[in-house]
Formats: sequence, C-alpha cells, structure tokens
Amino acid sequence: MAPRGDAKVTYRPSRGKRGAQAALEDYVEMINHLIKEKGFASQAEIAERLGVSPPSVTSMLRKLRDKGYVIHERYRGVSLTENGKKLAERMEVRHIMLAEFLTVIGVDKKTAYEDAENIEHYLHPATVEKISQLLKALKKGEIKSG
Repeated sequence: MAPRGDAKVTYRPSRGKRGAQAALEDYVEMINHLIKEKGFASQAEIAERLGVSPPSVTSMLRKLRDKGYVIHERYRGVSLTENGKKLAERMEVRHIMLAEFLTVIGVDKKTAYEDAENIEHYLHPATVEKISQLLKALKKGEIKSG
C-alpha cells in the first residue's frame, strides 16, 4: 500500500457506488500502514491521514469492530484482528499489483500509485486476476507493452 521511500502516506477516502465498502477498506489499509510504520494506530492519526473528522473515525471503528476487523480499546489505540490483517494484506497486494501494471503500460509512478488507490476498491476479483495475469505475461516478455 505504501509507496517506497520515506514519504508520509495520506489518503483521500474513496467514493462512488461501492463507497461504504471502499471507505471500510481504506480505514483497514490505513490502520495496517500505521501499525507497520509506528507500531500503533491512534484515532487522531487515522483522522489526520485520511483527512476525516475524529467523530467519523469513531463511527467507522465501531463498524469495523462489529464486522470483526479491528479491536478498539478506548484510549489504547486500534489493532487489527486476523480478519482485518487478511483484508489489509489482500488490499495491499492488489494495490501494489495495480500500480505496477499501470507503470508497465507507461503511467508515471506517482500517477500510477494514486490511480491504483482510486480503482482498487471497484474492480471485480476476476478483473483483478486478469490484470495480474496480463502483468505477469508483460513481465515475462510474452506480450510487448507500448
């Protein structure tokens, strides 16, 4: 999910037809990123990085807790459950693959990273698999890009 290097990761929550699911995935991704980066995820940091209000974070953390993705202890921070970790890993792999695919077809890295963040939540799993297969073929030289 995070770009290579020391860049501080910030995100604009995804919107659209699958907006609620996309927002849920954005939160799980961000919590995972913060835990990897800092060793913990606080409500304040989540709000800052996602550009949302603290009450919005509180509301989403309740939903994530109810869905079994996070453990949130008041004044202690947020951690991911096993299901939350699996979702975060799946989204991170998807994001990296999509960004890599976009760079292979000629999109600059910054734009590819941003576009991958915007589209990753809206693709059907079968579409993601086909893009992954195409990326592998391009990397093996079985198909020429550009």
